[in-house]
Amino acid sequence: MDTWMQIHRRRRAGAATALLALASCNQQFVLPSPKCPPPIAQSRDFGPPSQFPGRYSIRMALSVGYVRHLVRSQAAPSDTGTYGTNLSSIWLDQRDTPEGRVRLLQAVFTVWHRAQDGTRTELPGRTYTLFLQMRPYLINAERVPDVGRRAELLCGTAPICPTTGAIIDLSFFRLIKGSAGLTSGAEERVVDCTDTAQYDLIDEVVLTETMKFASQLKPIVIPTQEIVDLVGDMLGQNVSLTDVGLAADKLGGLEIGFVMPQGSAPWPGDEVTMRQGQDWEFTVAPELVTAGVRQKVLDTLATRQELTVSAVSVALEEDGIGIACGGTIDLPTCPQTPFTYQIVVQPRMCRRDNVSVMRLCTSGPGGTPGGCEGLFAILGQSVAVITTSEPIDPCSRKDMSFSAGDDILHANRVETGGVFVVGGRSEKMNQANPGRTELLSACPF
Repeated sequence: MDTWMQIHRRRRAGAATALLALASCNQQFVLPSPKCPPPIAQSRDFGPPSQFPGRYSIRMALSVGYVRHLVRSQAAPSDTGTYGTNLSSIWLDQRDTPEGRVRLLQAVFTVWHRAQDGTRTELPGRTYTLFLQMRPYLINAERVPDVGRRAELLCGTAPICPTTGAIIDLSFFRLIKGSAGLTSGAEERVVDCTDTAQYDLIDEVVLTETMKFASQLKPIVIPTQEIVDLVGDMLGQNVSLTDVGLAADKLGGLEIGFVMPQGSAPWPGDEVTMRQGQDWEFTVAPELVTAGVRQKVLDTLATRQELTVSAVSVALEEDGIGIACGGTIDLPTCPQTPFTYQIVVQPRMCRRDNVSVMRLCTSGPGGTPGGCEGLFAILGQSVAVITTSEPIDPCSRKDMSFSAGDDILHANRVETGGVFVVGGRSEKMNQANPGRTELLSACPF
């Protein structure tokens, strides 16, 4: 395993070595008493924390593998020093406490000691579990007024940066001896610097360094701007996020729920289920999609004075977003003629110049024209209104590669059978797994 944290303090190296020698011989040593770590100043200037709302408009899920990669990438390997650690596993969890439910990331590691000849030996009984608490924050002008601070949080040093987004902060929660946190009902012995009977010099070094490590972790960035823009295109209006919640599933992954004033649905539970081979995916509440598209169709058809629309229905079908409408048309060639009309908007993914693209193509038309020539042309121009088509491609299209801090998320799948789900992969995960199969074909334009 990679060494994720160098644990070395010159002031205590001799004392800790003496502690090891004491276990193997009868010599008497006078060791200094272990101390509590000094306070670590942390800048948590993320604006007010969000409360779990119990509802969602959009749910964004990150796989366990992707979360592990994000944390490991910040744990710089080190193979120097007298002491170090081997990170063995990372898990997600959530627990109820007197202050409420907390979402946790657990990192299990062992401690090794380097002898004078350079060989490393794992110290017996020195397995620890670091618990990091995860808190979600919305980053926007209302919560973080300083635009420079927003850019720092969401983009780091990237030259182009969205003005809004969300982050998941990781902070020190507790350190325990052993890996009991992974076993339900197992006893956990918290490393407590005030417990003079249990706390020793090696505990002191480990606790000090894990607190320092936690204070330096960068937050996980969630690219909400592009997702909000996509939903806004479908609804035909500007949308915004008003709240955010978080769920952590040990096996399923991490899920972030966003609430919009345009509508929301009850939170379906804390179990996270993702499609195999995906690093991330987001789900838009089906009721929000169907109601929003229906209203957009009604608004668009209302601009056609020759139409009187009596019904519009929208359904998320296996092959796309089904739209049906009916009413009468009043033209000189067909006064007050009843009509019905159906069309399916089919989202499809492709890749162009290393950018994922969603193409929105229409199938149809179908229905009863009532003997009126040109009816389908009129309706077709009015109903296919999710995005704007460009001359080089008969289908509407939208870029679906999102900036997420120093990573890029590429969409490769869209699902509409009773749901609206977009999923994909991370560019950094692709680089870390070069054998991955490309799932998208080249765009036909």
